[in-house]
Amino acid sequence: MKQESWLLLYYQRAAVRNQCAAAAAFPGGVGWREARSGDGTQSQAAAGASALFAGLQDLGVANGEDLKETLTNCTEPLKAIEQFQTENGVLLPSLQSALPFLDLHGTPRLEFHQSVFDELRDKLLERVSAIASEGKAEERYKKLEDLLEKSFSLVKMPSLQPVVMCVMKHLPKVPEKKLKLVMADKELYRACAVEVKRQIWQDNQALFGDEVSPLLKQYILEKENALFSTELSVLHNFFSPSPKTRRQGEVVQKLTQMVGKNVKLYDMVLQFLRTLFLRTRNVHYCTLRAELLMSLHDLDVGDICTVDPCHKFTWCLDACIRERFVDSKRARELQGFLDGVKKGQEQVLGDLSMILCDPFAINTLSLSTIRHLQELVSQETLPRDSPDLLLLLRLLALGQGAWDLIDSQVFKEPKMEVELITKFLPMLMSFVVDDYTFNVDQKLPSEEKAPVTYPNTLPESFTKFLQEQRMACEVGLYYVLHITKQRNKNALLRLLPGLVETFGDLAFSDIFLHLLTGSLALLADEFALEDFCSSLFEGFFLTASPSLTETSLHSRWSMGLILEEPWVLSMSARTHWGLVLCCAPVPEKKLKLVMADKELYRACAVEVKRQIWQDNQALFGDEVSPLLKQYILEKENALFSTELSVLHNFFSPSPKTRRQGEVVQKLTQMVGKNVKLYDMVLQFLRTLFLRTRNVHYCTLRAELLMSLHDLDVGDICTVDPCHKFTWCLDACIRERFVDSKRARELQGFLDGVKKGQEQVLGDLSMILCDPFAINTLSLSTIRHLQELVSQETLPRDSPDLLLLLRLLALGQGAWDLIDSQVFKEPKMEVELITKFLPMLMSFVVDDYTFNVDQKLPSEEKAPVTYPNTLPESFTKFLQEQRMACEVGLYYVLHITKQRNKNALLRLLPGLVETFGDLAFSDIFLHLLTGSLALLADEFALEDFCSSLFEGFFLTASPRKENVHRHVLRLLLHLHARVAPSKLEALQKALEPTGQSGEAVKELYSQLGEKLEQLDHRKPSPAQAAETPTLELPLPSMPAAAGL
Repeated sequence: MKQESWLLLYYQRAAVRNQCAAAAAFPGGVGWREARSGDGTQSQAAAGASALFAGLQDLGVANGEDLKETLTNCTEPLKAIEQFQTENGVLLPSLQSALPFLDLHGTPRLEFHQSVFDELRDKLLERVSAIASEGKAEERYKKLEDLLEKSFSLVKMPSLQPVVMCVMKHLPKVPEKKLKLVMADKELYRACAVEVKRQIWQDNQALFGDEVSPLLKQYILEKENALFSTELSVLHNFFSPSPKTRRQGEVVQKLTQMVGKNVKLYDMVLQFLRTLFLRTRNVHYCTLRAELLMSLHDLDVGDICTVDPCHKFTWCLDACIRERFVDSKRARELQGFLDGVKKGQEQVLGDLSMILCDPFAINTLSLSTIRHLQELVSQETLPRDSPDLLLLLRLLALGQGAWDLIDSQVFKEPKMEVELITKFLPMLMSFVVDDYTFNVDQKLPSEEKAPVTYPNTLPESFTKFLQEQRMACEVGLYYVLHITKQRNKNALLRLLPGLVETFGDLAFSDIFLHLLTGSLALLADEFALEDFCSSLFEGFFLTASPSLTETSLHSRWSMGLILEEPWVLSMSARTHWGLVLCCAPVPEKKLKLVMADKELYRACAVEVKRQIWQDNQALFGDEVSPLLKQYILEKENALFSTELSVLHNFFSPSPKTRRQGEVVQKLTQMVGKNVKLYDMVLQFLRTLFLRTRNVHYCTLRAELLMSLHDLDVGDICTVDPCHKFTWCLDACIRERFVDSKRARELQGFLDGVKKGQEQVLGDLSMILCDPFAINTLSLSTIRHLQELVSQETLPRDSPDLLLLLRLLALGQGAWDLIDSQVFKEPKMEVELITKFLPMLMSFVVDDYTFNVDQKLPSEEKAPVTYPNTLPESFTKFLQEQRMACEVGLYYVLHITKQRNKNALLRLLPGLVETFGDLAFSDIFLHLLTGSLALLADEFALEDFCSSLFEGFFLTASPRKENVHRHVLRLLLHLHARVAPSKLEALQKALEPTGQSGEAVKELYSQLGEKLEQLDHRKPSPAQAAETPTLELPLPSMPAAAGL
């Protein structure tokens, strides 16, 4: 304990020392005087500070009050402060001589003491954790209790509080007096660990209830939201997540953590769940009861699992829910648990019934019951002769009777209705036989067919069972779901009238409607038939009144009335109705009514909206427009990212990663498989490309098509003539190179454009105008030129190079092609191939020759100087021909990546005036600034900076704001490398004007802050001359700039 006590005392003194350092900032003692109000009373802030440090006085350590008294009664405040610091500071003699050196380097005392303080706190926390895990339990708890006794008075000091809380956390039983003090103070209560809160909660049920209540509300809300999900699917519905996945949810995990191994808290949670279940009849509380127990089971919390009599039963049932079936082996295990309930322990049935009332358990038992009934039909066996089926019904009855069992406190298994087994289930089996007979008859050859019609009426007894017996109703509803999944329209239409009035209106419960609407998606084609829609909507859905309550009263509404006055529907009915509409083509009249009501329009699924959009281009445009704006903004923001790198730039993400973006995914979902909507999006993109010349619309055109390709949407991919071309080009972009094999494929697509289909060239040119395509084609062109140099071959003799140029020309001519509607490939300039590219190859040779010469021994070197002028014809090509300019700019990027300073300085003057100012486009400047980071060391040279900034960047900066932004980006990254005199001149030259945008002003402001930080780190001439070189053995201290 001696080490811990010493650490704690040292830590306390460090706290005082921090206080002193802060006080020293007020020479003459004015700091404390300002804490008094006009009438001489302490201000609230001073009182709060006094309370925080009150604990120090109890330990005999001087605090703020002592300092105040000293300063009040002294004549020389500075000497008083110095004496106070000496008496109460860190008692380390060697430190006294070292501190003045820190003063010379401008390091505040407060900063130094704070670093010591933080270091001591970390050491103390480590030591407390070590004590809690070493030695005998009795000894370590005694140490922790002693440490808590010494430190608890400091618990309100924010800086010391973590230590006290750490000690409390590791104590299995914190003294009651201290727990009460923590509970009484809201701030302390919030700050303490959950291990301490458990000790408070176990004796304070009301407080624990306040903590648990919001979590229970959140859980119920999540379950209800899941039932009203707009996604309709048989495979992905409310019951799809596995039990283990469900109990990884936030609420279950938080409750598990709150309970820990505390049996008393676990019992409290169960009591809350029982009470809420009784009060609300909400079965989701039953789900949470099972999930919490299994979450503790997953963590192997034996203290709770061994005392909960439902544990093994729940564990077995959990396995059944995972498999979605109760097999014979597990059925016998479950029966064993039920039969094992001893006399006098019948109250266990209350908890078992709540476990079985979980909708996931009811779902599994009901599905297993339907499956058993089908097997009995094939075996020609009656339900009463199947032990497994009788057990399933016994479990279902216990689950469905949970509320009555717990409410009445009469713990007996519900009595099974004999007629359920002897009449209702055989009747259900007869329906299965009817289906089987009819299906077999339909498959017979026409000459062998008997005149069989499908039964279209229901026995009255069946309807009566659904109305009067809950068990019969539950099994009957799951049979309806079964036949709907089987796409058995005849059986569904036969049974629908029987669902209008059911026991407790179970047919209009959220869980059943959720599953039914999902299954109806499989009958999508039937929604085009008037009879089917009438039976489904008027015959079933719309019979439910919006004022539906537990009394099972209904008011029948006609379809026309509901649609004309949709606001009369409850939110639950509206949502489920909206889900049903997405299953198939909806009658036009109904679509118009949905479109006219904003609430209904918002509530309906995207499948319904597609049917609305395809005949309403303006409305679809309103939905798409914000997404397109968002996409363009994201691309532009990426080009102005403050990160400068060659490896991580605008073109780094792979094509597949890019099309996982939010906008592309949303557009893909909106389009679905609808060719008409896809064509609308393409038209929007063409129009915006023509209006703005923004090439990012071309990127989106390619990404959308490939996103649909990823989802295998053949309805669209097969009709888009650009699909295979885009797919091949996408692979090239992924590899960042066009190899010979893919070059031939791309050429085949271009050459395959037939006469009369030339308009396809417009879309192909837009695909090629995508900056990611241009980047890949340009990089491949430069690589081919280098290979031609090594092969001593001219550009005109390379078919692959000529194809790359052909593709580049088509991409760069996209706007003119679409605007003029003259769909012909642009004519290639002969001089580009015969003069410009050979000239570029000569630059490559110049570089190679110079580099080889520099590597020769000095005696063998020829007097070679690097060429520093450009042929006039080269500059003219850059100014007059777009293709030449594009390839030339990518060559500049190539030599910059190679750190070839000489070549870069030679070519820079030629970039001041280029075709369409391409050298000052955002994409080129983004890539150039990233590559210049590789030449960081050269920025210290005056000549290099002058050529780069005055010779290139600043020639356009005043008239082009985007250039201004890119230059500021570059300086933000490399300002520390630039010569001070040049940096100052650049700062003046780049100062924003009144017309500058907010982005420029923000970047300039950031640069100013960086330069100020740079100045602070540099020593003044006086400091540099006076400060001797020392190495102080002080941890965590910043090194002085002058040393």
